[in-house]
Amino acid sequence: MIRCIVAGGRDFDDWPLMKRKLDAIFANQEMVEIVSGGAAGADSLGERYAEERSWPIRRFPADWQNLGQRAGPLRNAQMAAYATHLVAFPGGKGTADMLRQARERGLTIRQIRRSSSTT
Repeated sequence: MIRCIVAGGRDFDDWPLMKRKLDAIFANQEMVEIVSGGAAGADSLGERYAEERSWPIRRFPADWQNLGQRAGPLRNAQMAAYATHLVAFPGGKGTADMLRQARERGLTIRQIRRSSSTT
């Protein structure tokens, strides 16, 4: 089964774009496990996408309280080790780190830009 991280900025709120892109990417898939960092924005929209399809969700919440600034990169490393794919929507430093870690692990990556008209 595909285990796909859906990542992007905490302020990413373009549900129509996400739905359109994920529908195109997963058109031939009956079941995909969505991997989420559990944050606001793109993560929560990815979870919404999974919930609307009754797909499983695997959450990797960052332990900010105990790990401080290391929590995000450590969480991203855990997700990259678990997942097979990454779909990255617009974001900032955390999304860039997720992309870097996914590349290092050899995940299949799709990077989506707001102005993109293709998947």
